[in-house]
Amino acid sequence: MKCIFLITLFFTQFSIAQTKGDTQVWIKSTVENFADRNQYNNLNVYFDNNKIWFVEREDGGTFHKELDLKYITQIIIKENNSGYTLILGCSYDKLCCEMKHYKITNEGTARLSEVEPDNKGGVNILLVRGLREDNMVQRLKKAISHLISLNGGKVISDTF
Repeated sequence: MKCIFLITLFFTQFSIAQTKGDTQVWIKSTVENFADRNQYNNLNVYFDNNKIWFVEREDGGTFHKELDLKYITQIIIKENNSGYTLILGCSYDKLCCEMKHYKITNEGTARLSEVEPDNKGGVNILLVRGLREDNMVQRLKKAISHLISLNGGKVISDTF
């Protein structure tokens, strides 16, 4: 009986997926490290309440792009002239990307200066050509897809 148990245990394959926290940390570090510095002065990625935030700091303020992870249905990473464009697209019937611009006042506090209309298109993030190394394009796509599924969403596969 012990022999059968040990043989069964030996041939059983264990599947261990990354945790939500591990996935978020990896996506954050990858996007921030490969962000195109010619386009972004200082791009940061945050996760909170099942949302992903892209925050770009610049002199005098910040731009916030917030997406609800469960409404992201497309992950496209396509090559462009200077590197890659990460496109997180939303369901056609959902407004999933909220954009805000905060300005720093003379008193040193942040004040909402404008709210851009929510959009159905999602968000585009420009990444450098170095993303090509170590199969990072596919790994980033897989990690974002995994995080979306952990948050109750589903990515539409590229069939064409």
